[in-house]
Amino acid sequence: MARACVFCKGKPVSDEHVWPRWLRKTLPSLGAPLKWEHGSRPAGEQHRTVANWDLSLLDVKVKRVCESCNTGWMSRLEATARPILEPMIRGQARLLTVDDQRILATWVTKTAMMAEFTEPKNRVIPPEDHASFYRTQEPLERSFAWLAAYDGPGLLAHRHQGRLNPTQVLTTFSLGAVIIQHYGWGSDQIESAMIADFQGELHIWPAQDEKDWPGALVLHDREAFMAYGSSIANGLRPVVPSLY
Repeated sequence: MARACVFCKGKPVSDEHVWPRWLRKTLPSLGAPLKWEHGSRPAGEQHRTVANWDLSLLDVKVKRVCESCNTGWMSRLEATARPILEPMIRGQARLLTVDDQRILATWVTKTAMMAEFTEPKNRVIPPEDHASFYRTQEPLERSFAWLAAYDGPGLLAHRHQGRLNPTQVLTTFSLGAVIIQHYGWGSDQIESAMIADFQGELHIWPAQDEKDWPGALVLHDREAFMAYGSSIANGLRPVVPSLY
């Protein structure tokens, strides 16, 4: 059976870049090829089969959306988010309006959805959330998004499922000088403790008022980033002074 688009259910599906191609100009170092390895053990076999290949992070694609969505509303979202996000990636200070925050939260929702398909065995986003996002092209009601600043190396991405509720996921991306964090999925009952902000981060969804970027929370290395990206490990988002 031919695979249908996760958003509009149209066919056939086409390749969609997980990371936007415009990042190649903004963060050219991410275009360098990396060594990838995937191991599998076919049923009845004793030995693993290992495949190796070279691929840039910016060339990672998933075949889950149709060409109409890919070149239509998803492309328009990238074009709308880029003028907001690109200066932030370069470390430029700016005022984020309520509409800017909504656009960034919409962008990270789309990106988190696409990134999940690179780990098909760990998918938790229900089909109804894809359908709802397609209808509204807005962040989901039961979701939250935050910003922090970063002065460490490269692109980092982290996805952490909650121990109290594995269907709830915290997705964290670093792109240059900006970290975007999204929390949601899979439950109508978002734990109230989860909306508590880290001291100094910017809560952009649900958006309430204008905010100055960057905020006070700055992460300096991979270890701090991973701690921040794992902050729902016990179902809570506590203040972690070591991140400053």
